[in-house]
Amino acid sequence: MTIYFGLILIALPLILALYFYRAAIADMTGLLPFWIKMWRIDMHVDFEKYRYGKHRRQYFLICRAEEKAKKRKQIILYFHGGGWQFGSPDAFLPAAQVLTDAGYPVVMASHRRLPLYGYTAMREDLSLLLDKTWEVMQQHNLQDRDIIVGGMSSGGNLAALLYFDVARLNPLPIPNEKLVAVFLQAAPLDLTKMIPSPTMYLYAGSRSGQTYRDASPITYLDAPDDRPIYLVHGDKDGIVCYDCTISFKNRLEEAGFTNVQFETVKNGKHTAASDWAAEENEVRRKLLEWLEKVG
Repeated sequence: MTIYFGLILIALPLILALYFYRAAIADMTGLLPFWIKMWRIDMHVDFEKYRYGKHRRQYFLICRAEEKAKKRKQIILYFHGGGWQFGSPDAFLPAAQVLTDAGYPVVMASHRRLPLYGYTAMREDLSLLLDKTWEVMQQHNLQDRDIIVGGMSSGGNLAALLYFDVARLNPLPIPNEKLVAVFLQAAPLDLTKMIPSPTMYLYAGSRSGQTYRDASPITYLDAPDDRPIYLVHGDKDGIVCYDCTISFKNRLEEAGFTNVQFETVKNGKHTAASDWAAEENEVRRKLLEWLEKVG
């Protein structure tokens, strides 16, 4: 009897975890095929590496636009995904390649990561990164370019924090008006919609705490804005719930944001919003169309 009771105590948490996180577990099985596609891409991106801090993760890559491509008026600042703990700009260069082939210089950003560093450190990195990016843009005579900010998954969360948290932008030397548009793909934009997990706790702390609120981009949607915003999310996403983007879009509309485009990837899982980096598809076509309109 004691053995059976012990087995129940061991099995019950596993059963509950499988029940509450079954969608996320199922969605994670799609990550391996995604990475296999990324690794197989023949890369030709030309880039330089710059540091904005002493930690080895505090760096970014500036990827040059293809010489034969149309010359653009913007540079793209892109944040990769990985749950605030995995991935690197180097691993996501296929995304940069799509954008540089279309004529956009791309900044691929890195940041300090979980489990040792959470929201507070990453938010500090965003300011340091943008400050250094502006300095390097001036060195490369790119200061006349506007900046389009973008990100996938956890990177979309950071991109949105950088873009919408205007109070943190004002002390920086870069003019606010340089940030002209943002695209966010399968991103945790309203953290109240995220399923509680160790990752969320490590990133933002208690769900009832001020840090959790500060780490949620929806917090900063106050003043109306007509800059272009592009949202993409799969409606079967088991890792970052679809409701994160729905809630964010609704709040944008309530706050008076007038230039919002939202695309749902039907039956799309988490990687549906980022597959464009690895293959030609509808998400890539629509993203490039949106970027063309912004320009």
